[in-house]
Amino acid sequence: MYPFDYIVLFFAIPVGLALAEMAQGLALALRRRQKFAIGMLTPLLVLFLLILTSLLIESFWDFRERLNVDAPVIFAGFVFTYAFYVAASFVFPEDFEEGVSLDDWFMAKRAYSLGWTSILVLGFFFTYVGMTAGEKVKYPVIAGLVVATFFAIIFFPIIAALRAKTVRGATIAMVVLNVVYILGAAALVMSR
Repeated sequence: MYPFDYIVLFFAIPVGLALAEMAQGLALALRRRQKFAIGMLTPLLVLFLLILTSLLIESFWDFRERLNVDAPVIFAGFVFTYAFYVAASFVFPEDFEEGVSLDDWFMAKRAYSLGWTSILVLGFFFTYVGMTAGEKVKYPVIAGLVVATFFAIIFFPIIAALRAKTVRGATIAMVVLNVVYILGAAALVMSR
C-alpha cells in the first residue's frame, strides 16, 4: 500500500459521508416537496459544495506525490474532512415540517454550512498555493488570474450570501458564487 492510498482510506470516509448526507437531504426534500417550499438557496448551496468537493478531490490527487504519512498530515486531514462533514450536515434540516421553507432554513443556518465551508476553502487554498509555489505552471498568466480571481471575486459572493438580509439577496449572491466557482474550476483545469 502506498502512502497516498493509506491517507485516502481515512479521508474518503468523512467526505463520502458528507456527500451522502447532502444526497439524502435532497432526496427527502424532493419526495416531500408538496409539504414545504424547496426554494433556490439550498439547491444552490448543494451545487456549490459539489463543486468544492470535486476541486478538493482533484487537488488531493495532485498532492499524492508530496504527502507523507505522519501525524500532522493525518490530523490536519481529519480536521478538514470532519469540519466539511459537519458543514454539509447543516445543508438540510433533520425534519421537514409542513410549511417550512428551505430558503428560511438556509438563512438561519448559513453560518454553519456556507461559513464553515468558506473557512475551509480559504485554508485549503493557502495550503495549495504553499505546496505548489515552487512549480512551473504551463500557463502562468492563467494561473495568476486564478489566484487573483480567488481573492478579488470568489470571496465577495460568499460574504454577500452570509450577510444578505433577504432571501432574494442571498439567492443572487449564491448564483454569482456558483458561476464564479464553475469559471474558476474551468480556468484551473485549463491552466494545467
